[in-house]
Amino acid sequence: NNGGSITYSYATGSVSASNLSRVGGLIGTNNSGTVTNAYAMGAVTGDGSVGGLAGQNGGTITNVFATGMVAGNSIVGGLIGQIVSSSDTFANAYFDTQTTGQSVGYGDSNGTHGTITAETTAQLQGALPSGFDSSVWSTGTGLYPYLTYQFSSTPQAITGTVYGSTGSALAGASVTGAVNGTIYNSASSGANGYYYVLVPGGTIASNAGVLAYTTSPSNGADAVTASASVGGLDIVTGYLTQDTT
Repeated sequence: NNGGSITYSYATGSVSASNLSRVGGLIGTNNSGTVTNAYAMGAVTGDGSVGGLAGQNGGTITNVFATGMVAGNSIVGGLIGQIVSSSDTFANAYFDTQTTGQSVGYGDSNGTHGTITAETTAQLQGALPSGFDSSVWSTGTGLYPYLTYQFSSTPQAITGTVYGSTGSALAGASVTGAVNGTIYNSASSGANGYYYVLVPGGTIASNAGVLAYTTSPSNGADAVTASASVGGLDIVTGYLTQDTT
């Protein structure tokens, strides 16, 4: 809230709060603090100021992005819910319009100094955004930027879309990825149903068994045999799907 700094940090879990304002994927309120080299990918829902990265900002934010679904009742932005200070600054700040479900970077402002850039999933994947330091950040084909220290080699992705039983894309579903029976990471589906799970490089190899499944709001799963990153592993809740050649 009052000062401090957050750097080289990320969050992938979902955040939900009712009857509370200032709800963000990584930060509730940044009031005069500094946030740099950070990102958030989890779904964020709340009643007041809601943002993919921070619910409210009055400090400095640089080299950041957000991709999680963002939903709220009043002041909502893809990256920041509300800007509360004329002294705030932004640089190299991005959000995914398709997965957040938002068209604006912040929901309300009291004077902003800088730019929050709206991009599609394709624009944010495969190349580092302008201003991101390649000694700090890495990426790869079909990958969002990630902090280089997270993986010893380029990670692999398990991606797809979650659908409800009626066939509509399902936002905010909890998705877990597993390879050869080992559970790796979880994610939440975006506003368009898109989910994105990373596993260490080389995990999906030699005809590995890849499974993605939901546990909330209802069970569903899709499985495939693969030797590289997997895209289009779509999940329909209530069903087990086995992809074959």
